[in-house]
Amino acid sequence: MEAFNSKKIFIILLSLINLFSFISEIKTLRVIEEEENDQEEKTFIKPPGFSRISGFYPENFKLKLSSEENTTIYYTIDSSDPRTSNTSKKFKDYILIYDRSLEPNVFSSIKEDDNSPVSISRGNNYKGPVYPVDKAMIVRAVTKNAKGKFSEIISKTYFVTTDDLFVYQDLTVISIVTNPENLFDPDIGIYVTGTMYQEWKKSDEYDPNENLWDKNGKCNYYMRGKEWEREATVTIFEKGEKILEQNLGIRIKGASTRNNAGKGFNLHAKKKYGKSIIEAELLKDNYDLNGNLITKYKAISLRCIYEQGRLKDKFGRDLFYSREDLTTGNMKTVILFLDGEYWGLYVMQEKIDDKFIESNYLIPSKNIAMVKEADIEEGPKEEWENLKNFFKNYSKKDLADDKIYKEIKNYIDINSMIEFFATGMYISIGDWPAQNDGAWRNMGDKIEGNKYSDGKWRFMIYMI
Repeated sequence: MEAFNSKKIFIILLSLINLFSFISEIKTLRVIEEEENDQEEKTFIKPPGFSRISGFYPENFKLKLSSEENTTIYYTIDSSDPRTSNTSKKFKDYILIYDRSLEPNVFSSIKEDDNSPVSISRGNNYKGPVYPVDKAMIVRAVTKNAKGKFSEIISKTYFVTTDDLFVYQDLTVISIVTNPENLFDPDIGIYVTGTMYQEWKKSDEYDPNENLWDKNGKCNYYMRGKEWEREATVTIFEKGEKILEQNLGIRIKGASTRNNAGKGFNLHAKKKYGKSIIEAELLKDNYDLNGNLITKYKAISLRCIYEQGRLKDKFGRDLFYSREDLTTGNMKTVILFLDGEYWGLYVMQEKIDDKFIESNYLIPSKNIAMVKEADIEEGPKEEWENLKNFFKNYSKKDLADDKIYKEIKNYIDINSMIEFFATGMYISIGDWPAQNDGAWRNMGDKIEGNKYSDGKWRFMIYMI
């Protein structure tokens, strides 16, 4: 009787696939990125030492910097590169660290302007805050030797809680520090419309009726790939204590959400930035298949909560996170500071990719095939073609036939599909299906004792 009910449910859901157009045309295979290990060899110069670590402090203090003999320290407090910035200063006695919150906004004052290459959105009429936002103090420093060679840049984030900044000590706070040009420069800035958009507007190809939310739009922030990845120092505080400080590669994430003033980020650990893994207890109660706490991540995602509807993301995820047949990532609510300025409420979550499957389900990442938003994400494109053809073919067959139903059960995990549709409808996901969802399977040999390695396609929801 139970099998019969599952079959009926499955037949209904397969019909819904056609109704909701879950299957779309095959898109271009994403090129799997490789680590760049052929960096130019550089003479090691010891970077400056800081008298205080990044953190929360109850009062103003004098920060001391130190270096080896016959070297000079240069620093900035506006997040710019101390090697090249015109605001860079030679360190002398100390740097006063204080609460800068009442100072004028800099980066958060950038608004929407369709005639400017540094507009951060289109069609939203975004103005930016008219009041001073909360601010951390950022100090970036380098050492320069007698030959004019620089050390690596060291970046620190300080919160002085003499006023309202103390409220952040009870929260999870993420500070992303990068040269502001990496975000807001017209040519290389990943957060703005950019020069390319202004040039497109002047060209014969310009279409004034273009969908502003098209993820293939002609703006810097719609660009993808390693060419649009920038280095940043990411510091994470958990209830006032620093749990991570690491240089990572940052990219803008998402599809149409890239056109919002508040944008999401993917944070990637790579050897060229220092370490090829993020090692920290970022997400509480995040356990793998064997019950071991996950403390190593290849990448994490930050998704902006730019409107009230997105507040349901974590609430919705918590409702079905324990369901064994539906794949989803762990997440938590955080506060983001970008180059020292308050940037809003975000959700930090595991980046759903082959490394996520490896960490959570203990299946080698090289064996993972993954489809996300009706496009191949991991594995050969034939995997998506096969899955697409499977749905097309079996949607025309008699699913009441036990032989046909058995063939389907051998190809996809029925319970996973049922959980997928039941969850999506119950919590009323807006952009769904074929948005914020996907499926994956193990292409390798079955692993003894691991039911997720049986080669069947399983379904996942990663944003609500």
